Amino acid sequence: MQDRSYRAALTEVDQLGTALRTRPVVDQACGIVMHVLACDPDTAFTVPRRISQHTQRRLSDVATAVVERRGRGLERELASLVN
Repeated sequence: MQDRSYRAALTEVDQLGTALRTRPVVDQACGIVMHVLACDPDTAFTVPRRISQHTQRRLSDVATAVVERRGRGLERELASLVN
C-alpha cells in the first residue's frame, strides 16, 4: 500500500514538473491566439486545448506549433474552434 502511494506521488511530481516546463510555451501560444482572434484569455486557452483533444496531441506540442508559426496562416482554423 505504501509503495503504491509512493509511486503515485512520484508520478504526480513528474507530471507537475512537465507542466511547469511547458507552461511558458502554452502561455505564448495563448497570447498569439488572443492577438489573432481578438479574444479573452479563457477563450485563447480553450482553442489550443481543443486542438490537442481533437488531434490527440499533447497541449505543449500544439502550443509549440502555434508559436513556431506565430499564428500565421492559422486564423481561419483557430476561429473555427472558438464556437
